[in-house]
Amino acid sequence: MQIVLNTAVEKNAVQGPSVMENEDQRPDSAEYKFRFITNQPDGKHTGDPGVTLSVTGVFKYLPITTALQGYDYWGATYTSSNVCALRGSTVEISCTYRYPKEQDGRNTTVQKTLWFTKRDGNKYVDLRSDTDYEDRVEYSCEDNSCNGKSTLRIRDLRLSDSAEFKFRFTTNHLKGKYTGDPGVTLSVTDLQVKVSFPDPTYPTLADLECHSMCGLAGPYIWIRSGQSVGRGRTYREYIVSKDNYSCAVEGYEHLPSPPVYAPKTPSVTVRPSGEIEEGSSVTLSCSSDANPAANYTWFKVNTDNSSRYMNQGQQLVLGPIKSSDSGKYWCEVKNELGTKSASISINVKYGPKNTSVTTSPSGEVKEGSSVTLSCSSDANPAAKYTWFKDNTVYRDMNQKQQLVFDRVNSSDSGKYLCEAKNELGTKSASISINVKYGPKHTSVTSSPSGGVKEGSSVTLSCSSDANPAANYTWFKDNTDNSSRDMNQGQQLVFGHIKSSDSGKYLCEVKNELGTKSASISINVKYGPKNTSVTTSPSGEVKEGSSVTLSCSSDANPAAKYTWFKDNTVYRDMNQKQQLVFDRVNSSDSGKYLCEAKNELGTKSASISINVKYGPKHTSVTSSPSGGVKEGSSVTLSCSSDANPAANYTWFKDNTDNSSRDMNQGQQLVFGHIKSSDSGKYLCEVKNELGTKSASISINVKYGPKNTSVTTSPSGEVKEGSSVTLSCSSDANPAAKYTWFKDNTVYRDMNQKQQLVFDRVNSSDSGKYLCEAKNELGTKSASISINVKYGPKHTSVTSSPSGGVKEGSSVTLSCSSDANPAANYTWFKDNTDNSSRDMNQGQQLVFGHIKSSDSGKYLCEVKNELGTKSASISINVKYGPKNTSVTTSPSGEVKEGSSVTLSCSSDANPAAKYTWFKDNTVYRDMNQKQQLVFDRVNSSDSGKYLCEAKNELGTKSASISINVKYGPKHTSVTSSPSGGVKEGSSVTLSCSSDANPAANYTWFKDNTDNSSRDMNQGQQLVFGHIKSSDSGKYLCEVKNELGTKSASISINVKYGPKNTSVTTSPSGEVKEGSSVTLSCSSDANPAAKYTWFKDNTVYRDMNQKQQLVFDHVNSSDSGKYLCEAKNELGTKSASISINVKYGPKHTSVISSPSGGVKEGSAVTLSCSTDANPAANYTWFKEHEDSVIESGQNYTITDIRSKLGGNYYCQAHNAIGRHNSTFLSINVTETYQQMTTTVGTIGSIAVLLAIILLLITFLWMRRKRASRKASALRPDTVEEPLPVPVYGNVLALTNRAAPAALREPIERQDDLHYASIHFSRSENQEVPRCSAGSRVQSDQTDEVLYSVVKFKIPNAVPEGRDQAETGETSELYSTVKKHPRV
Repeated sequence: MQIVLNTAVEKNAVQGPSVMENEDQRPDSAEYKFRFITNQPDGKHTGDPGVTLSVTGVFKYLPITTALQGYDYWGATYTSSNVCALRGSTVEISCTYRYPKEQDGRNTTVQKTLWFTKRDGNKYVDLRSDTDYEDRVEYSCEDNSCNGKSTLRIRDLRLSDSAEFKFRFTTNHLKGKYTGDPGVTLSVTDLQVKVSFPDPTYPTLADLECHSMCGLAGPYIWIRSGQSVGRGRTYREYIVSKDNYSCAVEGYEHLPSPPVYAPKTPSVTVRPSGEIEEGSSVTLSCSSDANPAANYTWFKVNTDNSSRYMNQGQQLVLGPIKSSDSGKYWCEVKNELGTKSASISINVKYGPKNTSVTTSPSGEVKEGSSVTLSCSSDANPAAKYTWFKDNTVYRDMNQKQQLVFDRVNSSDSGKYLCEAKNELGTKSASISINVKYGPKHTSVTSSPSGGVKEGSSVTLSCSSDANPAANYTWFKDNTDNSSRDMNQGQQLVFGHIKSSDSGKYLCEVKNELGTKSASISINVKYGPKNTSVTTSPSGEVKEGSSVTLSCSSDANPAAKYTWFKDNTVYRDMNQKQQLVFDRVNSSDSGKYLCEAKNELGTKSASISINVKYGPKHTSVTSSPSGGVKEGSSVTLSCSSDANPAANYTWFKDNTDNSSRDMNQGQQLVFGHIKSSDSGKYLCEVKNELGTKSASISINVKYGPKNTSVTTSPSGEVKEGSSVTLSCSSDANPAAKYTWFKDNTVYRDMNQKQQLVFDRVNSSDSGKYLCEAKNELGTKSASISINVKYGPKHTSVTSSPSGGVKEGSSVTLSCSSDANPAANYTWFKDNTDNSSRDMNQGQQLVFGHIKSSDSGKYLCEVKNELGTKSASISINVKYGPKNTSVTTSPSGEVKEGSSVTLSCSSDANPAAKYTWFKDNTVYRDMNQKQQLVFDRVNSSDSGKYLCEAKNELGTKSASISINVKYGPKHTSVTSSPSGGVKEGSSVTLSCSSDANPAANYTWFKDNTDNSSRDMNQGQQLVFGHIKSSDSGKYLCEVKNELGTKSASISINVKYGPKNTSVTTSPSGEVKEGSSVTLSCSSDANPAAKYTWFKDNTVYRDMNQKQQLVFDHVNSSDSGKYLCEAKNELGTKSASISINVKYGPKHTSVISSPSGGVKEGSAVTLSCSTDANPAANYTWFKEHEDSVIESGQNYTITDIRSKLGGNYYCQAHNAIGRHNSTFLSINVTETYQQMTTTVGTIGSIAVLLAIILLLITFLWMRRKRASRKASALRPDTVEEPLPVPVYGNVLALTNRAAPAALREPIERQDDLHYASIHFSRSENQEVPRCSAGSRVQSDQTDEVLYSVVKFKIPNAVPEGRDQAETGETSELYSTVKKHPRV
């Protein structure tokens, strides 16, 4: 092939051809141009366009001669400016150089030649000494025998060898050095395999295409897993996931492309490892080797074994993790050539949640019923439960899931909280128990107490203990003894009580469980009321008429009257009921108050007199007064004295002497008065009693207004035309005019009404203001002139200025002065001198400029009046890019094999290469494009980074080597080491060095020497180790390259557990029976036992497994705890004994104590010791029927006939017991006693009777000591504590023997006797038939016994006198003394 370039040179130059030869086809496809330079100033020329050369072939080149032949000059010519070669091949680059044969009279000789790609300061680094090319570079000629030609040979090309290579020679002359610049750019690349699947019906049928950026023509061969399988640029085959595929140029099989292959079996890991707690962040990571790079997809296995899509990417992040996230996760790795998957399981632990408390039975809780509270919580591990009542740990039930109330009491009401707890957290739930019971302790009070005055506030309050809250109903007794429903609620409030409110009020307290009532009476007194004032005659009061005021009031006692006018005592009429005006005057108008008063209060009433009269004293005023200026605020005010208030009407006189109605009201307001408002204004004042009027005049002055500016001619203003501005304004006096432009007084035209521009200029554009002014004001108006003109002063700038680096941000800005605003359009000159429209707008922005953006840019500025343009050029330089690293051979790397890493990068100028491993410069290979491992080791695994760098930037690429090897250094450890205690957390960890990551399988040796598969994973975790976990554990470590195993043994010790306490016999425990408590516990070593009762070590039984009660007593009730203990721990269990027994120690008290007055209220209360709780029944002596049930018996309005002996009976399921008698003595009132004593007649008779009574009491005392044992009520089952009485009631006790009865005539008055007893501590005292409250304790106490006497009376024959007649009462004082 020969290319002849014809040209001619002037003067001494010789005509001749320039010849470029290429004997072998190489990748030199390009456009070639010839350029020559003469000795003339402009004697330079380039042949453009040049010659386009298209080349196909492989690697060998011949030189292209671009210099003129046959002349002495310095020069160097390369074979080609760009060379492309495959990695691993050999390339030759030749240079023909020339120099003057003679210089300064001396022959020229070449002393040194070298090839280089980089400089070290001012020194050129010879490739032969460059470590990156060590043992790979040779020169074909090194001395003068080269005859002007040198060839560079580079063997075993690497991707990092891509660079610009230059030739340099040095002669014997001082300045005789020359470098061929620019040099030759070498690009080293790999073949690439492109994969496509042409037919969807055959998903594994693939078309493989071998591709090279060098444009190699082939022929190509195809390699499958190391075996040649075909020829040609493309290859079709059914893909098998285990195989890999690569291509190579035939004859260069040692330089194959990186293989493509399906994903290898992936490895799945979890971080953090170990136990996973709910709420933590968990990351699942999946990795696999694949080319092309694989896509990662995550799935979760559902409970029905179906899969649910989770995420795309190598990591699946669960944060914060939930308990529902537990399960099996699959990682699917997929590229065009196949799919692989692997799985991992997650077990999430969590603290208690969804804690709830329920009650059984549900619904309303009634006192005495059985109630169970149950607590539940979802937790892993299972929760322990603790009960609290009102924020305090509740009794001995605090570790059970249920809290049982066998017989609930009102005191059990409250809020119960159940706390569920495990090592991961605590949750609680609460429930409230509201025990329902009927009303009790009902009472009524009045506030204030004492006398009630009418008009005061009185509140009757009713209280009662009940649940659910009782309904309160108030009734008032009517005069016909019927009741009237008054109110609902706990209080009956009289905010202002009236005399009619006197009476008896009853409060009825009721809920669904019962009804109780209580009453109170109110007596109201009142002061004056219904006070009123009247006027005569009634109706309207006119000035001059006669008027009388009269005052009346209902009061007891009668009220006195005082008159006030406007809060002041009125004249000398203040004590009379009437106030008379003979001739009323307007000054008598006002408020008159009459005050009615007595000692119980004061009431008043008032009336107003409004004296009516017609308008008078009418006048009109102006504000402000004086001269009126237009725009000011003016108010005309009209005033007149009139009653009733007058109506005000304003009129304005028109020019034709007619009047115009202006306004209604006392004022006529001009907010912003106008000149048209000048004139006379009349105010007319009128009411039904007359009319008056007054007038005023207004004269308005005003400053300039309606100021305006116009332009002539109107419309658009173009530069160079004539324009006139005119100003006008309405003003009185006439205004003067001043012109302003842009807020500045404009030239000498400022006092004229017109502003004239003969030839308007663009600088005349602006806002013009005309100011019209007189002494009363100033007004202005403005107009704008917008002079239109075409673009001018167009320019283009670049930011930043200077050199442009690829990747930087560059902004081209175009500016031009134009009106209207111009449109900006950017063009770029193409190589064929055409222009390409780039952008609209003042700026052309390159956010990230590229080398292809170099060129000339034109900005065209245009509006309707013209067009202008300006241009600028951009020259872009760029640093390294498209940096990549490849590995050979591709695919899996096994320990011991040979591996080569190659780096390549596109850069101008050529890049230098540095290798890093895990961010550290790697050994002495760091300046070479290849990194070779002759025998790779597992320690060579890691990330390798190749850094390509020139003065314009740095780019890097990385690749990871994952050296695969079978398991080694396998071992098993236990944490904690040493002895293992049950309940502790134990982790067996298996470690082994392996790649790919090994699968770990745990086995436990069974007692029959077989092995049981325990777990998958590096750790075998016993979160809460059990004794059954003792044994030998084997860890098997396995990957596709081998298997190893190691073992360890666990011996678990444990403290007491499953501790329990039982009772024998089971069921209810009755007082006096035999009971045995037994404690058991599983422990190693065996446990010792200690018994506690109510948190205290119990007697000498504390080291035995059984606690025996031969004869259980009520005092033995309580909580018993058995503690089982060895050196490894302590466990306890508890049981409660509830000893059941019948009522005992039954007693009665009275409130109030002592004597009871007729008409008062008495409450008897009964108490006893019993389990279960006793029920109470009330009896009265000599009456067979029950009179009341319940612990309390209340008599609200006691009468003498209700006096007598009362007792209560306490009973439960075990037995019953009666109390002693309590005697109620109802006394007469003081007035009744006085009447009785008056009938005796004289003091002498009274003394005689007293003497007889003393004798009588002495005799009765003797008899009482003998007969007391015969006088008692019936006894039920158990003996009752016996009261001691001074009994003198033989005649009133029908059950007494006849021998104890005395003649009636001897019992006619009241007497008192003191009786003293002493008895031993445990003595049973006989029960008497009559008497008062009896105490069985040992303290001294004064007791009263009632002695009743029959007054002689006429008794029918055959009737016992003890059954008839009236009774007198005698009180006897009884004192008890304990025996010491």
